[in-house]
Amino acid sequence: MRTSWPNKFYKELSGRLPALACVPYLLALFFTACSGGDPYAWTGTQNSISGMVAPLNPVVSLASGMSRRVSSASLGPNAACPTATANLYALNPAGERILPAMQSVPVKADGTYTFTNIRRNGVIVRKVNQLPEATYVVDVVGCNTGYARILTATDKQDITWGSTLVTYVTGTANSTSAVGMSPAKLESLYAALQPQADFPSAYSALSTNPALSNQFQQSFGAAPVVLEDASPMLVEINVPAKMREGDTALLSLNAVQWNAAYARGYRWELDGVPFSHASSYSYTPSANSQGSHTLTVSWGYSDGTGDIDPLKPYRQRSFPLVIEDNLKATPPTFAAVPPYVNSTLVNLRLNTGAALSQCASFSGLAITEDYPIAPANPAAYTITCSQSPTQDISYALQGAVGDHLIYLWAIDASGNISGTPTTALVRYDNAVPTINIASPTALSAPFQSSVTVSGTCDALSGDITFTGDTTPAAALVACSAGSFSHTFNLSAGDGSKTITATQTNIYGTVGTASVTITKDATPPTVTLATIAPNFTN
Repeated sequence: MRTSWPNKFYKELSGRLPALACVPYLLALFFTACSGGDPYAWTGTQNSISGMVAPLNPVVSLASGMSRRVSSASLGPNAACPTATANLYALNPAGERILPAMQSVPVKADGTYTFTNIRRNGVIVRKVNQLPEATYVVDVVGCNTGYARILTATDKQDITWGSTLVTYVTGTANSTSAVGMSPAKLESLYAALQPQADFPSAYSALSTNPALSNQFQQSFGAAPVVLEDASPMLVEINVPAKMREGDTALLSLNAVQWNAAYARGYRWELDGVPFSHASSYSYTPSANSQGSHTLTVSWGYSDGTGDIDPLKPYRQRSFPLVIEDNLKATPPTFAAVPPYVNSTLVNLRLNTGAALSQCASFSGLAITEDYPIAPANPAAYTITCSQSPTQDISYALQGAVGDHLIYLWAIDASGNISGTPTTALVRYDNAVPTINIASPTALSAPFQSSVTVSGTCDALSGDITFTGDTTPAAALVACSAGSFSHTFNLSAGDGSKTITATQTNIYGTVGTASVTITKDATPPTVTLATIAPNFTN
């Protein structure tokens, strides 16, 4: 453990002048106290924060004063990670990083970083032996790697695998313990873990060394095992601030965790509705998603399905997202089925499309009849899509008998109404087809086996259906130029026989005519009587 000059000077002085060890004058002069000073407190005079990122420097100084070269994966950033960036964050009372970063600087080629003008950027530098006024963290990210350190001073804030491992406590349920943590305690842990050149070695030393494990437990209120489930450190996140309806943009998040066995899970949500559990996702806003939204991404331990396990620590960030209303509300095409009706009730069939694809641009539909102006009141748009590929809805005509043009309008989630409607023509008529059987009549003489039926009909209403006491019992006869004639075989047996003719027009209205005749196919019986001769004289 290194010792700051005020502490060292005080120790030397108190050895020579023990009677003055607790004199207030000395406390003020040397910034320390009888109960023990904070050798790593900030002096309050520097206006920069600097340090070296050991994993990004080819030569790492060890606690023993020796130096050794690490693996090729730890080459300087110009060779291995030219995009490495150091980010300075303040921690809130919950131990979470306050966004955005107070300052971001590139890591230099030799693996060092320096934040300048820190006071102007809001960093509160505390005086020696005072409790922290704020707690700060430096994250170094880039090239799918992440390292960190909870700051203990303004200079020599070297970032190692050990400091990173300790800083992962901010991603656990014990994150609050990192706020206001004694710099001396942190420095003690950092120094003990400094010789370790990778995360497994650092964790092994922290968890298997009883003294270190106990020190960690006392500092953060939990055993080092909590670090195994610590939420991953964010390396990079890509979220657009604006999008267009129907256009695709890539949403991506890259987060790392020190434990190679850690299984990461993700959850992307738009206004609280999840839509992906992948680290990256090509998102296409629907045609009715315009307006201001909140895009939220969470990352942590996977629950086995790719989603985050809510019972383990996870991190979350939310972003405002504005989606441009570039795809206007467009109502689906529709038709009256059938288009001819004999009452005011009409069945309208909407072409909603596969998976309601033709309903994607709007929230509701409204109908006007013989009126080509859309309703201005959003409350009028009560029709919604629920069935695919077609959906039938009932509509009651408001007008009288005749042709009516039905207009269908759409409104989107922002209240924008379609400028162009879709239309369908409905023809309404309740007139009954006129059909008359002129021959035979009820007064006609009995028929023996067949009868020819003739009369007049509605030339616009199509064929005539005959039913009754005939063989066969039904027949379809054409209405030709307003008249008809057809010969029927009467059903078996003598007596009354009824024949009925019906004709249905295009509106579904039915006209009917019938006649009852008599069948008598039994010949008369003739009987001859013998008369005895009567002879007289």
